[in-house]
Amino acid sequence: MKDLNRLYTEAKDNVKFLTTLERQFRNLASTEGLTIIEETLPSLMNGLRLVWIISRHFKEEEQMPNLLNTISSNSFIQIYTSHKIINFLNQLCILCFLI
Repeated sequence: MKDLNRLYTEAKDNVKFLTTLERQFRNLASTEGLTIIEETLPSLMNGLRLVWIISRHFKEEEQMPNLLNTISSNSFIQIYTSHKIINFLNQLCILCFLI
């Protein structure tokens, strides 16, 4: 029962801290273009730094790297699937073959 209470408290704290970053997560998930992602990253990194400093649970070795890995993976997918990036990469490949 003691472990269950500890895990419940950890989950509750995680929700509290991650909720403060909800706007940044929504911006990263938007498909409106790279400008939004570029503008969101500084505030996201600052928010993650504050979470790391304040949170008891995100100070643990595996917590913050897992969160950063999830954010970077999702950001990469979002950027890669953006039509602008695909078109840009296609044009870049065509230019490379012409040179």
